[in-house]
Amino acid sequence: MKKRMLRLTLTLCLALSLLTGTASAAATPTFADVQEGDWYVEDVAYVYEHGLMDGTAAYTFSPNGKATRAMVITILYRLAGQPASSGDSPFQDVRPSDWFSPAVAWAVTHGIANGTSATAFSPNAIITREQLAAFLYRYAGAQGWDTSARVNLNQFQDQRLISSYARTALSWACGEGLLTGSLENGKVYLSPTVIAPRNQLAAVLHRFCQQVAPTPPPATGDIFVVAPDAEAIFDQMPKDFVFTSGAGGWATQLTIHPDGIFDGTYYDSNLGDTGPGYPNGTVYYCVFKGSWKDVTQTNPWEYRMYLESLSYTAPSGVTTIQNGTRYIAAEVPPYGLNNPKEFRLYLPGRPTGDLPGAYLDWARIASGWTTLPSVLPTWGLYNVGGQQGYVEDLW
Repeated sequence: MKKRMLRLTLTLCLALSLLTGTASAAATPTFADVQEGDWYVEDVAYVYEHGLMDGTAAYTFSPNGKATRAMVITILYRLAGQPASSGDSPFQDVRPSDWFSPAVAWAVTHGIANGTSATAFSPNAIITREQLAAFLYRYAGAQGWDTSARVNLNQFQDQRLISSYARTALSWACGEGLLTGSLENGKVYLSPTVIAPRNQLAAVLHRFCQQVAPTPPPATGDIFVVAPDAEAIFDQMPKDFVFTSGAGGWATQLTIHPDGIFDGTYYDSNLGDTGPGYPNGTVYYCVFKGSWKDVTQTNPWEYRMYLESLSYTAPSGVTTIQNGTRYIAAEVPPYGLNNPKEFRLYLPGRPTGDLPGAYLDWARIASGWTTLPSVLPTWGLYNVGGQQGYVEDLW
């Protein structure tokens, strides 16, 4: 795996600024799910820095999330400068107290959006590509901008799926390069009724502002910092972790390496299981290795990942006696890797206030905490499915 220390350093600096509560943290957000290399990085940065789109949570943009009719109308309302609008919305599903109510009233007044019926706007309905094109086309027309661009929609294999109200808008949107077709088996499809996710919405808005609007919207002054490839976190390895009862009877020791591979040993002692040559008892153990997949940063101090593989490197049944103790290898799931699907990797400095109670219970035992620290002093690893927590082994 290529080293990415510079990018990881940037992430850790951002985490530190967030920890200390500096003002710069608010001005330089990092959405953990918008990582370098993603095709929509520049688009997300543009719509954020120009005040058109925000994240869905503190560290999440949800690029594959769904965009609603209310969301898109509100974005266009922002783009227009949020002008005052006379009159209330005529729709029963848009209340004056709704966050999108002013935008809907403005859009209806200027002919940018219609309801899905005489009494319903359907603000929470998911927007499709043809609906997005229609909103943008009407908005550009209402602003008096040039909407003369056209392409022949017959070039698309699925042009018959286009709704009648959207044909002109899609012809214009494709003519401006806001929407493009996709090539499948030598044929081009426009996918007019397919849902437009948030990353696609950001891309279309970016093009719209630069190619259609005579004057792009001013930047807000906020700066967006692209998150590094989440697997860069492994550049901080190797790290040793331990999951234990603290009494010495059993423990699972696990090491994560810079390439993301992990290995370790699980042992369980039975001091009463003695015999000739092993008066000190018996230790049952397994040696294992594995790997992670789908690594995602969820906030500056936490990563989510899933188990990709798990195998055993000591053949089951192999028995040895050393220093009066019998050792028996077994291919059994090591305690701490039970129900091993989703894991969370915690960085030092991760606030403990919202950590799972099961993780904190295990961490208290292994770390010997008498009081709960406000932030984690060391690295941590949590098996979500098994509710089992590892702490960094500093010994």
